[in-house]
Amino acid sequence: MWIIDPAQPITPLETCQPRPHIALMVDTDEIPGDQLRTIVERIEHMEQEISELNESKKEIYQEAKSNGFDPKVLREIVRRRKQDQKERDEHESLLELYLRAMNGARASKAA
Repeated sequence: MWIIDPAQPITPLETCQPRPHIALMVDTDEIPGDQLRTIVERIEHMEQEISELNESKKEIYQEAKSNGFDPKVLREIVRRRKQDQKERDEHESLLELYLRAMNGARASKAA
């Protein structure tokens, strides 16, 4: 249980600074240590799995590169495939619109 002095207001700048006027009391009997340890271990296990998967993904991109494929283009394809068709069409339309506007501005400056 945390006990905070309600007479002392907390401002955003003070939240990250030590506050000696706050009394801290923690009763460890109230914290289910075994449950907490299990949760932390599960999180650590997931982080390890994610790290291994990211390493595998990196190896796939390296393999693709050694076979002549451009990893940047492959990443773009993967990113676009995650989008739904409507979102992808909207993005491509805006991209074309912006490119035409830039080319039109460049042609006006050249004239």
